Amino acid sequence: MKKSMKSKIKKRPKLKIKADDIVKIITGADKGETGKVLRTLPYERKVVVQNINMHWKHLKRSQEAPSGGRLEREQPISISNVKLVQSAGSDAE
Repeated sequence: MKKSMKSKIKKRPKLKIKADDIVKIITGADKGETGKVLRTLPYERKVVVQNINMHWKHLKRSQEAPSGGRLEREQPISISNVKLVQSAGSDAE
């Protein structure tokens, strides 16, 4: 592999927080709440936490939803705003 090709390949960032971990929100509107990590976005350095940072997604009219509608869903939060409380691999509860 050429030297120029090696510099273009991005390494996947390593995160200490994984999916199914329990985290506590340390800043923002949901400060002090805890939740389960649903998924991680390592390249954006963000995580999606269950029932934290909820926003409305407005649906356009379609055959599936003839009257349109609104769907409440979790939005990603910066990994610097969460603290690991319990790892998914640990058995302590």
